[in-house]
Amino acid sequence: MYKMCFILLVLLVSNGGFSQNTVETNSGLNHDQVDGEVVEMIPFRKGKLYGFVVPNKPSQFLIQPIYKTVTGVYAQGAIVSKGKGFGLVNINNKAIIPLKYDQLTKDGDFYHAINFNDETEGNKFHHFFYNLNGELVFSQASNNKTNYNNNNYAWFDYQGAIIVKDMNGFAVSRFPKVKRQFCLGIHNDLTCFRYQKKDTSMYKAFTSNGDVAFEIPIVNVPWYKGIIQLSEDFYMFESSPNNRMFHNQKGEVKPYRARLSHFEMNETTIQERGCIRVGDVKNGVMGVVDLAGDTIIPFKYSRIYTKVNDRYIAIEKETEKIFVLNEKGERLTEIENSPEVFMHQQLVLREPVAFFDGLAAARKAVARITAFDVNRDSIDYFFSYFNEVGKTVFTLDSKYTFVSNFSDGMAAIANGEGKLGFINKQGEIVIEPQFEFEIPKYGLKNKDIPKFIGGFAYIPSVKGFIDKKGQRYYSD
Repeated sequence: MYKMCFILLVLLVSNGGFSQNTVETNSGLNHDQVDGEVVEMIPFRKGKLYGFVVPNKPSQFLIQPIYKTVTGVYAQGAIVSKGKGFGLVNINNKAIIPLKYDQLTKDGDFYHAINFNDETEGNKFHHFFYNLNGELVFSQASNNKTNYNNNNYAWFDYQGAIIVKDMNGFAVSRFPKVKRQFCLGIHNDLTCFRYQKKDTSMYKAFTSNGDVAFEIPIVNVPWYKGIIQLSEDFYMFESSPNNRMFHNQKGEVKPYRARLSHFEMNETTIQERGCIRVGDVKNGVMGVVDLAGDTIIPFKYSRIYTKVNDRYIAIEKETEKIFVLNEKGERLTEIENSPEVFMHQQLVLREPVAFFDGLAAARKAVARITAFDVNRDSIDYFFSYFNEVGKTVFTLDSKYTFVSNFSDGMAAIANGEGKLGFINKQGEIVIEPQFEFEIPKYGLKNKDIPKFIGGFAYIPSVKGFIDKKGQRYYSD
């Protein structure tokens, strides 16, 4: 069996490149993936320090190892620290953004720097927003840790008011803070608030001009943490990080809820998808509704997995058969040899059950057969991958106890000795299992799954990268 780790490493990863929201300068390389098709510099670890080399040329240094921490690599350069502050450097080691901030992340079209505990103005944070050329656009003291998060506006809790600024730093709205009224943030460019009125929770949103966009009363329910308007009379409320409830303008609740994967959490993504997977808890079935709340896929499946590349994998409740559906809910094919087992993706990978690079993973339990009977105490587990027409492409030996979804034509595998390697889409071993690999008690985060993107993969156990030839971008 592979090793089990009982410490859950929680890193909040910002969009694009690889970075984290709370950075410690002694933490080494805080990985997400480097997209080798975008960046011009690959981190190379030598001992405890990081430098940068030319892609696919690990011996050709652009920057010698001088940095204690690398938290992001993008087209413009890398976010680095020597131990006393973060900044952005390019391939010539020129500081595009000075190395003086407590935190630096990429926020859409900004590089967002933060200094904590702004003593000069008595605020918890001081925000600095740089454009992609490293030019300071504006700065703002605030008591909240905010960002733009795919919106055109951000909000700042400053001097007794909620100030809304556009991406040029101009204040477009100002809302005086009222006792027991809480700002829920900006969603779909609307500034949302929550306050209590007797036994009713009121949810109110304003446009950038300060006009009321909607006001919804909800009686006798816990206070929601967020709200997104999906259409004129259909709203999604956040009750917990992955649990969503739905109401109309009168506050009337819809008879279903949604548990969203990380593919579906962002409101921009929801708008682009035009639909939401929801579950009828009372009847134990799932369906899909559009942004007006109308049913697209009927409620007759015990499970509908996340839509990826316009395809769903769904299990029919009555027959337990597994089907591939298009985004209209039409059945394209039935998976052969149903039922398959998808617990590995849900509990270990914590990723959607879906087709990645045209293949989906499944695990089968097979009892060993002797000459005369079936020894039910002897079970072998085999991982296999099937394609979008429902056919099994290949099955791995039972000695492999971990697999990942495919990315960039490669998937990670690990054997019972806890050694990690990679296979191609024909099931052939391309990089022999050799890297130490541990599974946290509560499963992997998406960023912790070794995967190739643009030709490079980060290996957590060695805190360094490899390319598809197996070349190592680290030395001890």
